[in-house]
Amino acid sequence: MNSSAQPIYNNMYCREDSITLIQMMEDIPTLPESFTRIKKLIALDNANAGHLARAIRTDQAISATVLKIANSAHFNSMGHPVGTLTQAVARLGFKEASHIVLASSLLYGFTLPLGMNFIRALWAHAFAVGVLCERMAKSHNQDPEEMFMAGLLHDIGRAVLGIRLDLTYFESNMASMHAEKLIDEEIKKYGLNHAEAGAAILRHWGLPETLQRAVAEHHDPESTFLPARICGLADEEANRRFPFGSSIDQIGAILAEDTLKDMPELPIRPVNMKRTADNADGENLLSEASSLLTFAPQAKAS
Repeated sequence: MNSSAQPIYNNMYCREDSITLIQMMEDIPTLPESFTRIKKLIALDNANAGHLARAIRTDQAISATVLKIANSAHFNSMGHPVGTLTQAVARLGFKEASHIVLASSLLYGFTLPLGMNFIRALWAHAFAVGVLCERMAKSHNQDPEEMFMAGLLHDIGRAVLGIRLDLTYFESNMASMHAEKLIDEEIKKYGLNHAEAGAAILRHWGLPETLQRAVAEHHDPESTFLPARICGLADEEANRRFPFGSSIDQIGAILAEDTLKDMPELPIRPVNMKRTADNADGENLLSEASSLLTFAPQAKAS
């Protein structure tokens, strides 16, 4: 079999076969350029609405999304439409607009073998989990922006499986599955799950170990890594509150009305409060993830 091997379809593969197929793919996706550029911009201390508007004005799809949400009923209750990106960002608020832009850059930056309805549903769910993670972080002494990123990228492994392993992934009943049922079905078909694939691609992109581990463990009920537990609970809450297929603007409007009192509580359990992957279990999970992409840099426990 050569390096141009095609993705599999409905056959059941063992873990080793799936890992081999992923490793043989030469065109592992990169982070969309717009995502990387905007993430760097919003991290600047002096970044403002004008900077963000100028950064996205050449991207028609992202610009249209921001304008649409800014003019939605929730953000335009007085019936005064805005027609410029600077006005739209100012109305949404810099943080809210930044989150919408990052989610939209992922939505339009990946080429997935499925219809736009499924793509929108995938990233709208990711946006919801990111916002919930950010809000929960504040009451658990975690970095809000880092937790937003963990939530936004928590299901990136599903895109990896759909792009690189099984072109029918999103056409099957797995598209609308979540939680334990989804994990069991993925392992049954591929011998691995999307959390592992997600951690592997984050490692390939050189993102922090804490982010890799939060993604790797967000479906692990025994995890003691606090960011992973927050991400897992936010995922459950998003699935409970927002039906599959909800749009980003629908989710954004509902979450904008939430208060911290609406946030779910983590079950009481001993946790690793550190945001570093420094115990044996975490190291083993990340090693498992790195085996999917052997050309990715190997992370070391601190």
